[in-house]
Amino acid sequence: MKAPIFENVADLHEDLLIFLLKYRKQEHTDFTFLLKPDENQWREGKWFYGNERWVNIFFLKSQTNRHWDNNIELGINIYGGWNIHVNFDNISLVKDIVRLFSNIGNSNRERRNGNRETISPFINHYREGIRTCIDIIYNRIIKDKILIDNKNLSLIDTNEFEKTLEKINDYRKHQQQVSLYGFTVENYQGIKSTSLRNLPNKANWIFLTGENGFGKTSILQSIAIGLYGNIEEEIIPKDKNTNINIFYQYQNRFRNIIHLNDPKMEDFFEPVISLAAYGPSRLDPQSENSDNRKADNATATYGLFHTDGYLKNIEIELKRTKAYEEDKYKILVSIIQKAIPAIAKIEIIDKGRKVIYYEKDSSSGEIFDPVEFHQLASGIRNTINIVGDIFIRLNKMLNEFQVLNDIFYTPEELIGIVIIDELDLHLHPKWLKKLPSILSNVFPKIQFICSTHSSIPILGAPKNSVFLKVNRNKEDGVCVDRLEIIEKEIKNLLPNHILTSPLFDFEEIIALSNEEEGNISTTDSYQEYRQEESIKEKLEILKANNDFLNFMKDRD
Repeated sequence: MKAPIFENVADLHEDLLIFLLKYRKQEHTDFTFLLKPDENQWREGKWFYGNERWVNIFFLKSQTNRHWDNNIELGINIYGGWNIHVNFDNISLVKDIVRLFSNIGNSNRERRNGNRETISPFINHYREGIRTCIDIIYNRIIKDKILIDNKNLSLIDTNEFEKTLEKINDYRKHQQQVSLYGFTVENYQGIKSTSLRNLPNKANWIFLTGENGFGKTSILQSIAIGLYGNIEEEIIPKDKNTNINIFYQYQNRFRNIIHLNDPKMEDFFEPVISLAAYGPSRLDPQSENSDNRKADNATATYGLFHTDGYLKNIEIELKRTKAYEEDKYKILVSIIQKAIPAIAKIEIIDKGRKVIYYEKDSSSGEIFDPVEFHQLASGIRNTINIVGDIFIRLNKMLNEFQVLNDIFYTPEELIGIVIIDELDLHLHPKWLKKLPSILSNVFPKIQFICSTHSSIPILGAPKNSVFLKVNRNKEDGVCVDRLEIIEKEIKNLLPNHILTSPLFDFEEIIALSNEEEGNISTTDSYQEYRQEESIKEKLEILKANNDFLNFMKDRD
């Protein structure tokens, strides 16, 4: 028996809804279709009529109590098979409609009950012919309105359609967080074939380690390609042999994205609903003149593939919302203060042209004189920049996903995946250890996938973090292994343990300048080391004094 393409019919519902909404946005704004008004079904992720194997989409509104009467129905099953049902009281009209679909490949026609005809195209997969079918329905039936004179049916009202779609989008919005479940990558940037599955869905952080040149960036780029594709820029490789298969969890179900460089798949590509990807060069926000508009070097994935990317500028949003949307302004300020508790207050001065920041002493609480952004410490600036970019970018992407709604998400509501290459750059070790917890505290529903060359951020890894080791050899190319034993032990490990573990493979952590192993300190901190050295110095002095006294006694 043929294996199903979709294990859950709800995934087929979502696949078809994504395609139809994309079609509608492509200059077909009057294109409508029948959505089932059933909230119980919406909770299960089912948007159309059908059963556990079939999805049935109707394009007209029947005036009878049965929606399939006097209608055109597109039926698709979980195995990829599909057919077209034409059902009208007028048999002459049935023949006219059937004739419109006669050129969709070779097809088999079967008449039932005199006024119902089924067309079963001899095409293995619905994705290969559905675009042509929808074009016919839209151009010859909906747009030309050739059936309007029939008293038993009408077109679906646009306002009614959009109201139902808005309700459905609310159900699509309020979903659990998105998380990477696994991936398979073949023939990409030194990766011959590597695969990983069954990553835990509670992992808010996935850390990649490995030596320079071993392929960490290639793994992160392939994940970004699989999750996002060419939505904003051309990142899918042209190499026909490249195959990227991504598994991720969303809406309580597992999703599968396959990139096979097949143009037929483009209309059905469903990117992860929100993604931000950063490469090592991630310091500069967009200038104020850009107004955070879409720019070629400020897209979701640009920074991971290029060195001249820009971050969204949170100061632009602070000024705009302070002037027009006070509630949103307060949320933006709270985000910065949650990420940087040392920021006591933020003000907009000079008639909305300048943002100033008040820092406070962590011990006394004393508030210092205000400074502008460029006067803040680099660690604070870098943290504000990336937190601001994530918030602005994912808010925009989630709104685009909703199609109709204009929603301002709080940081606690944001869902998505954030990829960061070389997390350990640009930050002092103190900030570096705090960064994972800072980002997770601000964005609790976002999953972070990052590479690092340092043990410091791993010391700050939140609970349930996943650790992946990237290796490379001539025979196998780039490979990825999960270090589950480290995941269990990490809470008990110190930096020396982490450095000598499989995460970094240090054979020894003794300073190269050391010539006497007997002088190596094994104390737990530098303060203890200094105390130990001070005691040694005093003992040396006492010993010297004793030696001198003994010498004097011997002389007497």
